[in-house]
Amino acid sequence: MKHYTERISITTYQTATLQSKAHRAITTRLSVLLKKYDLTVPQWTVLGAVFDAENMRPYQVADLLGVRPPVATAVINELEQKKLMVRKPHPKDNRATVVVLTRKGKGIVGKAEPQIAKAMSSFLEGITMSEFTDYLRVLAKLAQE
Repeated sequence: MKHYTERISITTYQTATLQSKAHRAITTRLSVLLKKYDLTVPQWTVLGAVFDAENMRPYQVADLLGVRPPVATAVINELEQKKLMVRKPHPKDNRATVVVLTRKGKGIVGKAEPQIAKAMSSFLEGITMSEFTDYLRVLAKLAQE
């Protein structure tokens, strides 16, 4: 079987360049939108994930971000300082803690997500729903380790 680069006439470095440019474009746009809420992209990612899960262990936050635990702890600390998140004892394991959103944190996610999604949809104009769905499916496959 031929390698994908032979079938579609693209090199691995061209593929890496495209991916890097797409990542920067999306992250830059998202960063601008998040400034209104005084949030960074990693903070937004953690807020959203904890919002969906209701609570997470700090090591799960590290796994989500793909970073070492001390980096995740720094993001959690920042969100705690902003009063968007708190640490609580794990409901089933007294030795562990979980992070949960405060009322303020839940409010920010509830308010910001629709506004950011709307703004991002204008950024994605010209991309069909089918193309975007395919893109997300490929990203999900690539993200599986």
